[in-house]
Amino acid sequence: MSQTEHEPPAQERAREERAREERAREERAREERAREERAQQSAHRSDVRELLVDGVVELRKRGELATRRADAGDVDHLEAMARLAAQRVAAEARPCA
Repeated sequence: MSQTEHEPPAQERAREERAREERAREERAREERAREERAQQSAHRSDVRELLVDGVVELRKRGELATRRADAGDVDHLEAMARLAAQRVAAEARPCA
């Protein structure tokens, strides 16, 4: 038997090479998708942290308002809340010295 009888034909070799290249492309695409998913998950975690911090701030404000409401027996509640909101906005707008 000659050596050419043991070697696959050129078309078969080319087909196998294309299949290897396609598998390599698919693997690279899978790795890229996995990297993108990890990046989105880490971004999502930071968003959750920000939302949690915002929620804690809101809960503190509400708790503060609830305790003040319980203390003020004869003060108009809506007027008191409007005054507190105006004071808070003024304090937040003022630059710290």
